[in-house]
Amino acid sequence: MEGVKEKRVLRDAGRTVEFHHVQDLLHSDGMLIAYLPKERILFQADFTLPAAGQPANEFVVTLVNNIERLKLDFDRYVPVHASPGDVPWTKADLMKTVGR
Repeated sequence: MEGVKEKRVLRDAGRTVEFHHVQDLLHSDGMLIAYLPKERILFQADFTLPAAGQPANEFVVTLVNNIERLKLDFDRYVPVHASPGDVPWTKADLMKTVGR
């Protein structure tokens, strides 16, 4: 087991994955998001996304604030605790949930 203070990057011959600490999250001070820059994928496991038409909760707003702070550019957004039909799957969809 290894800790991650702010950022940890793992690489092999063909892939890079970045782990970023999510700052200012009321839920936990140890939350991470994973980013695959080459594949342009953002992966997260514990942010509850709003149902269609519902406002974003404070956790999703914090996630988006961190994405902007880190300047993460991705096409695909992969949330673990949701079914594919229930969630946004692009950066634009995620940003739209918080009005950006």
